[in-house]
Amino acid sequence: MATKPFSFLVLLCISLLTKSKAEHVAALYVFGDSDLDNGNNNQKPTLAKANYPPYGIDYPEGATGRFSNGFTIADYLAEFLDICQPPAFMGPMATAGKRPRGYDYASASAGILPETGTIVGPNLNLTEQVRLFRKTVETILPQRLKTPEAISRHLSSSVFLVSIGGNDYSVNYLLPQASNSSRLYNPDQFAELLINQLGNHLQEMYRLGGRNFVVFEIGPIGCLPTTVALQNINGTKTQCVEKQNDLVSNFNAKLAPKINHLTSSLQHSTFVLVKTFDLVLGLVENPSRYGLKIRETRVVLLAIQLELAFRIKDRAKTETAMCFGTELTKPML
Repeated sequence: MATKPFSFLVLLCISLLTKSKAEHVAALYVFGDSDLDNGNNNQKPTLAKANYPPYGIDYPEGATGRFSNGFTIADYLAEFLDICQPPAFMGPMATAGKRPRGYDYASASAGILPETGTIVGPNLNLTEQVRLFRKTVETILPQRLKTPEAISRHLSSSVFLVSIGGNDYSVNYLLPQASNSSRLYNPDQFAELLINQLGNHLQEMYRLGGRNFVVFEIGPIGCLPTTVALQNINGTKTQCVEKQNDLVSNFNAKLAPKINHLTSSLQHSTFVLVKTFDLVLGLVENPSRYGLKIRETRVVLLAIQLELAFRIKDRAKTETAMCFGTELTKPML
């Protein structure tokens, strides 16, 4: 669920971006992971899906595949910009309508690297998401916008929302049982690898026509409930796992200069960097400041970590879903 201060910050960024362009936003194109997935994983044989209750309990259509009780950040942005919520590219509404309204390509468990998250099943990694966007530009938009100039105007007045990278740490680099990334790269090298790959994908989106980009830092994954629960399993009272937060902080430190470089080197482009890390860390460390309350429970479900361990050993059949703050599990059908 997107908190009000977080939503406000992103909406402010978008407002500044769109006002600087003095244009109406044509559409929203969304790239990322479970924070922005609105149903692309629903038909995939993966544990990373959210198309059943209690997901969607506050969303008008119920459980749609969003890893939230209600709107995602992309939904809030679409509402703020007075445009249609972009449909999941892999969903049933992808071909509805005659006018282009953007697409959501985000996929839960996905990362910048192709292998990230595949331990829980297939996903649309960032390379695949950009490939689908290329398909959109080359084959879908020409069916709805009759001239190359119209397609160019549409894309240059659209907003490209990108939030990805956390899974490259949580279910790749920090999971040596399933990945050898931590043996191949030291933390600085791995962050550099991710930044270069992300930069290449952003440049490809630009080459295909994108001009207005909103890029998120990785949040403090060391504060995720399951991460903290595993750290505190012996009775300690750690609020966040600093080692994991330090890893993504290294990535974030490299992201800012990369974004600045892209802004200066790609003509007529605008890149907005959303400082996710400090904002979310503030919510965790001082929730009352934002009108939130952290509720302690005696039972913490560690379903996703247990499932990963079982999969590595004998691929046990338990279906697990993830959301920020709780883990839900149900038998596979």
